[in-house]
Amino acid sequence: SATASLPLVILLHGYGASGAIQNGYFGLSAEADRSNFLLALPDGTTDASGKRFWNASDACCNFLSVPVDDVAYLNALIDDVQAKQRVDPKRIFLVGHSNGGFMAHRMACDASSRIAAIVSCAGVAFKDATRCQPTSPVAVAQLHGTADETVTFTGGDFQGVAFPGAAETQRAWATRNGCGMTLTETGRLDLVTNLAGDETKVERYSGCQRGDVELWTIENGTHIPSFSQTAFTGAVWRFLSAHPKP
Repeated sequence: SATASLPLVILLHGYGASGAIQNGYFGLSAEADRSNFLLALPDGTTDASGKRFWNASDACCNFLSVPVDDVAYLNALIDDVQAKQRVDPKRIFLVGHSNGGFMAHRMACDASSRIAAIVSCAGVAFKDATRCQPTSPVAVAQLHGTADETVTFTGGDFQGVAFPGAAETQRAWATRNGCGMTLTETGRLDLVTNLAGDETKVERYSGCQRGDVELWTIENGTHIPSFSQTAFTGAVWRFLSAHPKP
């Protein structure tokens, strides 16, 4: 009905991009129309080099130490949307790319009472896993290319501050979410137009008690893959919509 509450998806852009640019790349607004969810496209703070960023983790990407609290900003954004629209509080989701993926993980850690699930593409969590202490279940899918030249699949550092790899990030979530420590392949996806076949391997941890944890590995995928928008956003929305808050 017209008064039904709707899911809310917040798209978090990469370093130097914007909500609009990120939406143009991912194509989430078309998915919002198809699948009937609210979509928010916030912009991060502009640093002195003119790049928009999220103050997500110690490694990424507040390189110029701007005093900004993006957890508070995104919480206020959720409040604002809830004041104006009928938002289903059990279906508030984040999708992030690169720096926005780091920020999605940060929100899953620090605002877990509000966030039901996240999909992070090419952005990871804190290297120090103890810095993430969620109080409420969050389902987490990590999508990452093995040939990512910027946020390397196996981990690395920015300006000497380490970030974890994709699998390491998801192992930490599996521990938090009370999963068994076995990753099982559940299928494959064809998300990227210039890689042959079903290039993305989907793996899930078994027996998660507090939110599912999945690792989506784009074999030979780069930092900015050439996504087939419909296939990509369809897969993202299937994961999010299957994981409302309990």
